Amino acid sequence: FDVPTASPTLLFSSSPASSASSSRPALSQPSALAVHPSMPLALSAHDDGSLRFLDITAGSCLHSLPAHRAPATSVAVDPAGLYAASAAADGALAVWDLRQRVLLSEMRAHSRVFGQGATCVAYHPTRSMIASGGCDALVALHVQSA
Repeated sequence: FDVPTASPTLLFSSSPASSASSSRPALSQPSALAVHPSMPLALSAHDDGSLRFLDITAGSCLHSLPAHRAPATSVAVDPAGLYAASAAADGALAVWDLRQRVLLSEMRAHSRVFGQGATCVAYHPTRSMIASGGCDALVALHVQSA
């Protein structure tokens, strides 16, 4: 964002290139964004349940993961930039290895209330902890083992 002109400096689609092997539609609304602490990379959580890796230098989508069975509602990157956590409307919380782009663990973190489950996720800046919040009116702390 260019502050003096109040205009974006880069706009791009978070949609991956279409693939014949993909069963999900290419267009999907992003619901959350997280920026990598040291690389020109952002992650976006989408209403089709996917997580997308975005190259913020080139303005393109590098990779898309089918992360959740329900809409992804939140995403966070750990302070070291090695892991990401994502939350979904069905109450699921998933932890990802960013280097290999693989799922490390998944758990039911929140109960669904009126069709919604987990709404937000965040990493602690200095401890190996993930916090998640949900429509069940709970904040849960999860210890991430190395």
